[in-house]
Amino acid sequence: MPPGTFWGKVTNKNTGAGISGAQMAFDGPTDATVNRNTDGSYVSPLLNSGTYTIRVTASGYQTITNSGVNLPEGGYVQKNYRMTPTPA
Repeated sequence: MPPGTFWGKVTNKNTGAGISGAQMAFDGPTDATVNRNTDGSYVSPLLNSGTYTIRVTASGYQTITNSGVNLPEGGYVQKNYRMTPTPA
């Protein structure tokens, strides 16, 4: 079975700016954690097909948990996330 990849961008919900300090955890048939590029873009490592929970965290922002995300065999799935700043 050829592996697949998640890709996309993590941005500030209010400003649209990329969040360079965001970290993403992929929990599923293959577990992985990746950090975002300076513009907020990301590409996961090659992952086995199946159902994943994606958790996006960044200092100063509310955590996003996206459950039940399907990665088809050999697929490329775009998932963009807009993070909400935590109240001061």
